[in-house]
Amino acid sequence: MNNTKIKGLIIFGMAIILTGIPSGLINGSIISSEENLKCRDCNLVIISLTNTRKDHIGMYGYKRDTTPNIDKFFKNSLVFENAFAPASWTLPVSASLYTSLFPYTHGVMDRYDGSKLSDSILTITEIFKENGYTTAGFTGGGDYNRSFNISQGFDLYVDEKNYEDFNILRNKGALPGPSAYLGVEQILPPTIDWIQKNKNNKLFLFLQGYDTHCPFIPKKPFDKKFDPDYKGNIDFSTCLWTFKQTDPMYKNDVRYWQLKTWYSNEGIKDLKMSDRDVDHMIALYDGEIVQADYYLRDFFKTVKDLGLENNTVFVFMSEHGDLFGEHGRFMRGGPLRGTFYDPVINFPLLIKHPKINKPLRIKPLVQTIDIMPTLLDIFNLKDKQKTKRQGKSLIPAITGEKEINEYIYAASKYNAKNNPFFSGLSIITAIRNKEWKLIREEIFDTNSKKMITESYELYRISEDSKEENNLYNIKKDIAGILKLKMEEWLNSKSPT
Repeated sequence: MNNTKIKGLIIFGMAIILTGIPSGLINGSIISSEENLKCRDCNLVIISLTNTRKDHIGMYGYKRDTTPNIDKFFKNSLVFENAFAPASWTLPVSASLYTSLFPYTHGVMDRYDGSKLSDSILTITEIFKENGYTTAGFTGGGDYNRSFNISQGFDLYVDEKNYEDFNILRNKGALPGPSAYLGVEQILPPTIDWIQKNKNNKLFLFLQGYDTHCPFIPKKPFDKKFDPDYKGNIDFSTCLWTFKQTDPMYKNDVRYWQLKTWYSNEGIKDLKMSDRDVDHMIALYDGEIVQADYYLRDFFKTVKDLGLENNTVFVFMSEHGDLFGEHGRFMRGGPLRGTFYDPVINFPLLIKHPKINKPLRIKPLVQTIDIMPTLLDIFNLKDKQKTKRQGKSLIPAITGEKEINEYIYAASKYNAKNNPFFSGLSIITAIRNKEWKLIREEIFDTNSKKMITESYELYRISEDSKEENNLYNIKKDIAGILKLKMEEWLNSKSPT
């Protein structure tokens, strides 16, 4: 070895001693090799706060202090800036998370037609179970109900079917639908009990809650944390939403939005919300985030007290975000109509790893379907169906900031039959890189299958991050290239 190399090694070694950076890190920016990311026989914990927008989380620079406990626990983590979901609602995204397959491939895109995940598809949970892990899923129900067969591989799975067995109280008086979904407040006590009883096993834990899903009704003191002076008369105890772009109305120079309520004992109602009311809706949404963060504090304390922090990989995420008036839309259209703007599909993704002691910002494009192969790589687990997966391991993005996806794709069907909110079969598709994004929506008659409308939106994301300037009729050349790429991708997806 020559003197230059020796000198370089000495300087590098001194830097590690002085900064406390593990040998797996280079200047605290990236992991130097795939081997340094391996965490054989570690535990895996995945936490999902469904419907939580990325830009409302402290780790992503939000102005309000909504997530102090999450920020503290995940302080030294991989922070993915450009993670994108394949659809705008929970059911198809959850199936993609567990299978590394796009919705058109796994086929779980409808709550009401009997769709469920095929037994022939090996889930990430099943792979961990085959490798000696004790597996448990504690969920808020709804789109995580076991009837969709996403629960394959769990030794214990908690949803509406067995809440009573764990003394989990349902939301009193809630009508079927979003009001009946549970949050981490109800789910956490049995989760903590399970992790304490199984602390000496290799653990695979999935914890999910709908804390930030409408209706936005945080408890005291969280209900007034961010907007204590609101004097309006809007009832936020039900979901308030739109299912198409809504043009604002003006009265006495005040802007109003026309929305609909969710089902109630009084039926569905139309109502008008001013911008001041919208501000309060967002404040309540943020109140629900900080409320969930407050309850997660006990979970984080438990894993620290049990010493699990040193041998566990933790993932924090949300399946999708939401809309609060962007593009004249409120909420996402749920299972009735897709909404693929970035506040919805660009979701938060944090991965806390025992070998990482600094926050590392990961900027390459990432898809939900990439999470499963990445975790299997980290845990060094074999996948019998690896060739069928449509996602890619993120290890090259983490170790070298390499782009592993030329584009991200999102596509799903939304079948709304005779629904008072929206009726029609809508198919929405998006293709995006860091420069451009193309969205296509096709709406068909549910009976005749005849196309009613087809629309396109093209945004130069690098200059128009809020997707406000549709360039489809101006940049025909760019649109043409993206349409061709979109069709090539769609033609490559087929049911398993």
